[in-house]
Amino acid sequence: MRPEVVSQISKAISTYLKCNDTADTPLPLLWDALKEVMRGEFIGISAADNELRREKRAQLQQQVTELNTRGRVPEGLVKTQLRPATTCGDRLGQGGIPALLLRHSYYVGSNRCSHLLANRLRAQHKRAEVTSIRLPGGPAVTSDARIISTFRHFYRDLYSAQQADLGPSLHYLEQAHTAKLMPEEASPLEAPISLAEVISAIAWLEALKSLRPDGFSGAFYKAFCYSFAPILTRLFNNIRELGNMPPSMLDMAVECKGYPKEKLRGANIITAVPSI
Repeated sequence: MRPEVVSQISKAISTYLKCNDTADTPLPLLWDALKEVMRGEFIGISAADNELRREKRAQLQQQVTELNTRGRVPEGLVKTQLRPATTCGDRLGQGGIPALLLRHSYYVGSNRCSHLLANRLRAQHKRAEVTSIRLPGGPAVTSDARIISTFRHFYRDLYSAQQADLGPSLHYLEQAHTAKLMPEEASPLEAPISLAEVISAIAWLEALKSLRPDGFSGAFYKAFCYSFAPILTRLFNNIRELGNMPPSMLDMAVECKGYPKEKLRGANIITAVPSI
């Protein structure tokens, strides 16, 4: 990613937080709005780069036309001389910015990862239609909307389930004489999430893998790691203390897909992406 692009986005993040990061601003709202601000910056950068490329190509075409008309040099020599410049003009503004970031139309629709976004950004994406699923003890579901709704409700109930009575489980583990953590080993696990842990987790993201659930790639998170990490640290610790999240943060895109020459088993047809 070009240094000037990183600098521009970092400045936009800093300005946004300076104006909006207040004590009464909910963290989930702050995080979602910040992502929209960054998308807007990339849209502006993409539009400016496209305009520069159009101007450069127009200038090169005009030069070729003038040289051919005046007959100063043979047409073949003109094309040979201007081919490197034409290539440079075509690539103007793209150096260091992944093609994904130039396709700003992918970011203007929503802040959720959708079917359209996932399908259009995969170079080779094979799909097979899942016509029905059967609910436990119930009839078969054939509607795409109901299939997606069924999985959404399942994961909503799963993530928001209250902790059951652990007494019988703890008693069973006591009788099994399982290994236990020492107090000094357990304390780090019970401590709040640290900034270093979030930075380390971002560092492990694979840069060239498919998009994160929020629509950004691993390379994007790596580029702005130190801008994101403080916000994510506060957000995760807030969720840890409260023990739950707003229902909107549990929304997800469920994609039912199959693979050629394979059975459409439940293990390989469902991709559930929590919005966080």
